[in-house]
Amino acid sequence: MSNKAISIALAALLWLPSYGDEQAKSIVASIEAGGSISVSQPAALDSLLQRPVATPAAKEETGQTPAAADTRSHKSKSGYRVQIFEDNNPLSARRTAESYHSRMQTEFPRIRSYISFNSPYWRVKAGDFRTRAEAEGMLAELKQAFPSLAPYMRIVRDKINIYD
Repeated sequence: MSNKAISIALAALLWLPSYGDEQAKSIVASIEAGGSISVSQPAALDSLLQRPVATPAAKEETGQTPAAADTRSHKSKSGYRVQIFEDNNPLSARRTAESYHSRMQTEFPRIRSYISFNSPYWRVKAGDFRTRAEAEGMLAELKQAFPSLAPYMRIVRDKINIYD
């Protein structure tokens, strides 16, 4: 019985390398085989791909819809903003940030406010101030308008937008 097992194992070992070579040759042949790929798509998709799309970053930076953001030209410069809200609660931070952003727009329409998300924090910042003194004046006004957030408000260095 042991002679039979040895002869079967020996036959398998002799057969295995030839099977591996054949399989490798067929794989190489299929890779080297010529061919072409054609993609069919509706004409409506072509027109969508041709049109430039405004990025969500444009909306977050300007606090406006992308269409309104594209019509104004602006420059970025180092400056100051007042951070009025910051939270990382995954259940409520976004909704709260949007709420404070809309309150800023209604109560202080002359000051731009910005929502940003830098994982995991949602932040609402206000203003584009070139000097820290300007930002401090706005900070005092915002602390009176939002007394519940006053302890958390602070002035932060940020890239500000300067509109023409």
